[in-house]
Amino acid sequence: MRKAVISDPDARIRDRDDSYSKKGRISHDVVPPALRFTGVTDSRGRLEIASEAAINELGYTERDAIRKPFWEAAWFSPSIESQKKVKDALLRSIGGESVRCRVDTFPKKGHSFPMTFSFSLVKGREGDMVSIVSEQESVYDDDYSEAFKTTEQKLASILELSHEGCFGLDTKGRIVSINYSGARLLGYGSAEELVGMRMAQLWASAEQGREFLKELAQDGRITGYKSTFKKEDDEQISLELDALLLHSEDESCMEIWGVFREVHSTKGVSSELGTDHRRHVGPIHIEWEERYRAIFDSPIQAVFVNDLNGHFIEINDFVKELTGYSDEQFATYTYKDLVHPEDYTRAVNNMSKVAKGGTTSPTDVRFITRSGDTVWLTLLLVPLVQNGRVSSVLGFAQDITERRKAEDELRRSEEQFKRMLENMQDGYFRTDEFGNVSMANPRAAELVGVDWLDDLVGTNVTEVMSSEEASTLMELMKQKGAVRRFEFEAHRKDGSTIPLEFNAQLVVDENGDVVGFEGLARDIIERRRVEQELKESQEKLRELVHKLKFSQEELSTPVIQVWDHVLVLPLMGVIDSHRARKVMDSLLPKIGETQTEVLVLDVTGVAAMDAPVTNQLVRTVQACRLLGTECVLTGITPDVAQSLIRRGIDMRDIITRRDLQDGLKWALSRMGYEFRYEGVSGQFTT
Repeated sequence: MRKAVISDPDARIRDRDDSYSKKGRISHDVVPPALRFTGVTDSRGRLEIASEAAINELGYTERDAIRKPFWEAAWFSPSIESQKKVKDALLRSIGGESVRCRVDTFPKKGHSFPMTFSFSLVKGREGDMVSIVSEQESVYDDDYSEAFKTTEQKLASILELSHEGCFGLDTKGRIVSINYSGARLLGYGSAEELVGMRMAQLWASAEQGREFLKELAQDGRITGYKSTFKKEDDEQISLELDALLLHSEDESCMEIWGVFREVHSTKGVSSELGTDHRRHVGPIHIEWEERYRAIFDSPIQAVFVNDLNGHFIEINDFVKELTGYSDEQFATYTYKDLVHPEDYTRAVNNMSKVAKGGTTSPTDVRFITRSGDTVWLTLLLVPLVQNGRVSSVLGFAQDITERRKAEDELRRSEEQFKRMLENMQDGYFRTDEFGNVSMANPRAAELVGVDWLDDLVGTNVTEVMSSEEASTLMELMKQKGAVRRFEFEAHRKDGSTIPLEFNAQLVVDENGDVVGFEGLARDIIERRRVEQELKESQEKLRELVHKLKFSQEELSTPVIQVWDHVLVLPLMGVIDSHRARKVMDSLLPKIGETQTEVLVLDVTGVAAMDAPVTNQLVRTVQACRLLGTECVLTGITPDVAQSLIRRGIDMRDIITRRDLQDGLKWALSRMGYEFRYEGVSGQFTT
């Protein structure tokens, strides 16, 4: 039986080990590797045993917690308030109370999250002990969608701020992601230099790489793997790696993600941790004691035991509450009867494998409840060994129904977003804080003339627009947070340019720091063509209006030569100051051209004349006289006559006649013509 406590060089810890050994060592294998943290403390609050899987999940080892006061465990905040909260809750449970305590937990890697610990007193033959069971707070609540929006930004921030190297490999062993610390450890100036490189190029020897992949493929997870790598300058460096295989639903390998750190000193590490860096979930030997009954009867997770044929031997209350079945029904059902038909083959294969002494990873399966509903469970099966043979199977299940619903909803949302981006007629761009394109849609690639999105991702905006345009864009966004209708000439891959209109906004993280910008680019070639055509049409229209206006003015002041040296100027409509000036401007040159001796100015069609217009006409008559032309004004209406008298306008020097006919008679008589009335026809002859 292996020891519960790994040897510690600290003398104080060794003294504790000596006193603990008097009670007899307790096997860690007795404590199930539950999906949540489970453990037992002595009457003074020292953690005697805990689930190894949960501790490892937090990124720690037994050395960080076993034989220490539980409130001083490495995953708790070192603040006095946090430790006091846990300590008070544990001491109250030692006094006989059942206590729940919610406190923030800090994994070795990643951000903190809240956990609720349940403390309950267990009476045993060896004295009072405290059972501890924890439940991680669900992030799949109403805030799930909001949390997801910032996950990518948080992850990017964590990777960039980490002092350890973080990397990701595709199925061909190529580096698809690496942070700045990783690039620095390997002697490279930037992460971009490593992206796309095969990991095999970095191993000091090919044999080391093959051994690493072999062990990783065997267990799916590897920690503390030490190996030698080549830096960019061919100098060798010793690194320690933790890595994890990510699988798809059909169990095929998708990606490898991990972290690495420089090994400064390995002295004493092998003796403390051993040479085996792999983590196994081995058979659990049957040594149930009273202290573990509290773990089995956990109120927050399902625990059950099946025989090798799948019949239920023992179940806890959580299983019954989760499924709705009674003890009598469980007595007649088997494990297979509860599994959803679509998950049947995978679930039964896992059960058969464990019944033969094998191990499986936690698997998501669906159970059918008594009401016919479906619940999603993360299920872990472990063989129970008695007298060297597997006698039954122990199962632990966590209800993840709400999480799966949220994930399904999120997946649908992502698919809709992806389809929207793919079908958009505008190009979508997203960059990092340095202006490097980190995300784009197919239309964006089409606009800049590249065949594949991969050719666009990683491109800096200064390769698409001029440095001056890029500076102007960034300056505007810094001032306003967003820009609208920003036009620039985009440089395409073939050397040509295309006019684009860009709407963009800054992207900030949860701390308000700018992490890049995103926006939509639209091809405005057609719009500019239409605008140019419209501009040309407007110019032509202005020319036409000018011509029409000129023609109208010509028509509004028609000077008619009715006889040699006799002109008639008929005025109609409204006469304003502008038109009165036009009359003079067009009339005087005509008088000089035709050597006019008499002018008939007819205002029969004029409805009204104000004082400025009348004065302008008087000045026109005076100007005609200066040119030797006599003028006669005809067709003054009674209303116009009264208006002129009221305004006191002196018309004594102007010859007037009743109408145009009389005016023409007067004009011709001034020219020496005589009119006679002949016959009844009323014709006048000269």
